[in-house]
Amino acid sequence: MNKSNKAIPLPPLAKLNELFHLDHEAGELTWKVSAGTRAAGSRAGSFNKSTGYRNLQIGGVLYKEHRVVYYMATGEDPGSLYIDHIDTNKTNNRPANLQVVTNQANLQARAVSKYNTSGFTGVHFNKQTDKWQAMIEADGKKRHLGYFVNFEDACTSRIKAELQFFTIQPRREGKQLELYERLTA
Repeated sequence: MNKSNKAIPLPPLAKLNELFHLDHEAGELTWKVSAGTRAAGSRAGSFNKSTGYRNLQIGGVLYKEHRVVYYMATGEDPGSLYIDHIDTNKTNNRPANLQVVTNQANLQARAVSKYNTSGFTGVHFNKQTDKWQAMIEADGKKRHLGYFVNFEDACTSRIKAELQFFTIQPRREGKQLELYERLTA
């Protein structure tokens, strides 16, 4: 995706299959044809340090490798939809690790922000009430889930709301994973 979040139309599948070999196990593309300094059989594309994604240049246009891999593996052009890396590793482009999602679902799947101080998405300590507050944003609306004396109760409320409103579940680790597993067991 480019910065405006408008998908750059992918080249026709026949053209991609002419240019690249897809290794399904590794999730890597190699060139089928030599051109200039590029040798047939060499890894296609390059790693972009600022975004963490691999990019490919085809006919002077830059594409995200994971979008091309998804298209070549499934035959389905993702169009304006997003490609989610299930394991959150932006360089793991194995087709089994890629799923097409809406922007909303892609945002729901985010891991805890590094700026989150409670360690639990959607839960923060409200100094005015001296309680934990749980919130969720779903269907474009922010929803207040309640104030709680106990941190774990606020987290449980958030998890129940995620199960109700989200189409795919967020990445969970640490406290979030422990509570989620206890709640859904």
